[in-house]
Amino acid sequence: MFKKLFGKKELEFFAPVTGKLVPLTEVSDPVFASFAMGDGFAVIPTTHEIYAPVSGTVVAVFPTKHAIGIKTPDGTEVLIHIGIDTVTLQGNGFKNFVDVGDEVTENSMIATVELALLQDKNIEATTMVIVTNQPTSRFMVAENHQNVNQGQLINLQKI
Repeated sequence: MFKKLFGKKELEFFAPVTGKLVPLTEVSDPVFASFAMGDGFAVIPTTHEIYAPVSGTVVAVFPTKHAIGIKTPDGTEVLIHIGIDTVTLQGNGFKNFVDVGDEVTENSMIATVELALLQDKNIEATTMVIVTNQPTSRFMVAENHQNVNQGQLINLQKI
């Protein structure tokens, strides 16, 4: 946790899914690994339920069901992107539980993903949590390569 990470208030991130925490630089998609979308962290999931990593308002639910945007009360915009190249599935294997305008917390299940379907299609299930409107903010996750449980607080350190 890092005080004043993105402005006036402390922003807490929670693991959106149970799995292995990895830095964005190790994600196989170069767009995410290069921070082109923003900084954040990723979890290689071992369970299929995806929860909100922050509290806020849902501002985007992609038609392909693989990505959801949340805006926190302080204006931070967070993208939850489930899987690598999952847009090609056109929504197959995903179910969303939120709509634009819904209020969420880290206890809110926002989606599910069929991990077996992704594995059968040789698609990575790595789930990224990206801060999209703070392009100059960089941080590192203290617990990289550790197993995390859904809802676990992710310790961030600004670099």
